Parts: sequence; C-alpha cells; structure tokens
Amino acid sequence: MGGSAEEELIPAQRKAGLPWRHTLGNGGRARASRTRLHRPLANYAQLDMPGFITRAVNAEANANYNAKIRQTIESQRQSIANPADGLEHPEQRDDDCWRSRWCRASSFFRGRATTFAASMREDYLPAYKKAGVKDYWVFTTNQGGPGGERVLVRPIAKYGPTWTSPGLLVQAGLSQEQQDKIGARRNATLANGARTEVYRFIPELSYGSPGQVRQTN
Repeated sequence: MGGSAEEELIPAQRKAGLPWRHTLGNGGRARASRTRLHRPLANYAQLDMPGFITRAVNAEANANYNAKIRQTIESQRQSIANPADGLEHPEQRDDDCWRSRWCRASSFFRGRATTFAASMREDYLPAYKKAGVKDYWVFTTNQGGPGGERVLVRPIAKYGPTWTSPGLLVQAGLSQEQQDKIGARRNATLANGARTEVYRFIPELSYGSPGQVRQTN
C-alpha cells in the first residue's frame, strides 16, 4: 500500500483539497495486519464526488491506481462516525496528540445509549482525568458498522506500559468496590460486548492535523 499511496493517492488528496489524513497500522499483539485510514467528511454529498485521483489527475489514472491497490487488500470496511457530544476529554489539539506512536481504540456495540453516555460523563471521564489521561474521544458510528457502535480512542505514548501498568480506574485511586460498581453500570449498557485494538501512527502515509474534532470522520 505504501508506495502507491505515497506517490499517487496522497498527492492527489492534497491537490483535491483534503485537509488531513491519518493512517494507522495495528501492532502489539495483533495477529492479522490491518490498516486504518481516517479522513474528514464535511458532508454526505462528498460521497457522490469522483475519487481523489480522478479529480486531481483523470479517470484513467484512478483506474490504474485502483488496479494496483486492489491486489494488496484482502478485505475492507468503510464507516462514518461523529464525535459524541460531551463524551470527549481533549486537553490539547496539537499534532503530537493525534500523532502518538500508539492509539488504543475500544469498540462498544449497541446497547442502552443514554446510560452509556451517563456512565462516561459521571464515572469514566472524571476518573481518567484523575489518572492523568490528557486526551480521550468517543465516536458514534452512523454508517458502515453496527448501529450505535461507540469507538473510544486514547493516544498512548508507549505500548508496553499500557498492558503492564494498573488500570486507569486503579490509577485514579478508586477502591475495588467503586471499580466494580462502575464496571457493572457499563456492562449493563452493552448488547454485544467490546473489543480493544492498538494501532501505531504511520507518518509517511499521513499529513495534516484534524484540529477541531467536530468534523465527521
């Protein structure tokens, strides 16, 4: 994916006016190779527009690029998500925040949305702040995934300490009873469980910064 994206797609995206794109590759304990591409979508009408290479070069160049890239893809999924109002904790919006070496993403599937949001605001975010978490985002999937799926994103500086350090609720000084109570409240909102994945930022396949998170991703 690297060569074609660097030489053809990214220049076309810049020329077509795409303000930023971030590419993440999974790492750590992941068994399968996965790549996540994040870019802004100002409105749904943009989905009806020709591809970036078609707009920046021509349709033939776009067809040639797609023919090459198709050989490198086993499967793919596209989704559209919006930031969940009031459920994020961004203390900084600079490039370092979005370009952390590692990013931990947890997906929680459709359940009791109101209770989930209340638990995030009242239980988790205050505890995360006490534990020293600087940046945290919650996104709601609108299309391309389970209805109502929440994706929780937290940049992390290093992979190892994420798994060997005590959990964030422990670092926040919560007792075991408090942790159990919060966990039970969260679990009651989940219909299909949760999964956690760790990704690393790929600078050569990325550019720009999201800035304000109030964009559709």
